[in-house]
Amino acid sequence: MFSRFPGARLKVNRADKHLRELAADIKRFNKSNAYSVSFEPHHKAGEYVFRVYVDRPPPTIEWGIVIGDVVHNLRSALDQLVWEMADSESGPAPEGRIARSSPWHDVGFPIVTDPSHWKDAAKKIVRVGPRYSAAFESLQPWFRREAEPLRDPLAILQELSNRDKHRAVNLTIGYVRLVDFQTFGYRWHLMSEATLGPLEDQAEIARVRVEDPDFDPAEMDVYFHDSLDVTFREGEPAYGEPVIRLLDRLEQEVVRIIWKFQSL
Repeated sequence: MFSRFPGARLKVNRADKHLRELAADIKRFNKSNAYSVSFEPHHKAGEYVFRVYVDRPPPTIEWGIVIGDVVHNLRSALDQLVWEMADSESGPAPEGRIARSSPWHDVGFPIVTDPSHWKDAAKKIVRVGPRYSAAFESLQPWFRREAEPLRDPLAILQELSNRDKHRAVNLTIGYVRLVDFQTFGYRWHLMSEATLGPLEDQAEIARVRVEDPDFDPAEMDVYFHDSLDVTFREGEPAYGEPVIRLLDRLEQEVVRIIWKFQSL
């Protein structure tokens, strides 16, 4: 795939490799008995809580570093796309160190959320030629999601990339959620579920109430399934969306964009 853009393809492949490794590592942690969830009676009659007991916290800093590798390669794939297009349209591209005064110095994929910044950002694609300008403009977050440009996949990718390069590791949190719960023979009501937050020992992740006033706790047969997931901390782009799902979405978006120019 991407026969016109082998460099962009290699960057996407590298990002995908890191993403699959991260997904596998999170899955291994889920199966490692690093935490357990118990179903316990609450002091209020008829109420029960699901409580998590943590033996080993998730390695969120290490996962954040791998997330940075994924993000870096996806963002670099877009820049590589533009470089290869520029080389084809107005090359050959220079090799070695590029002087700041060279028109090739700032070649890259522009991503802006404010239309007033587009004129300056578009200088990055001057070497690509005018026939592609409209296509690049149509991909901008301000163009595609005028009401919420910061929620556009490219805006999220850009922000994560900037944070990883210039500020800090993209901090993540591990949290346990209740996937399924059943009490055979009794009616029940889910009263509350914990909001996203760091995985803490003895934290309550859900509370239920058994509706049948004649229930016998000793005879209640309970089935539940829990799962650990990972998201970005509050304040980070796409807070609340599972990391693997988000990164996979960003990768698909980058692949879609490269295919777009492959076919032009």
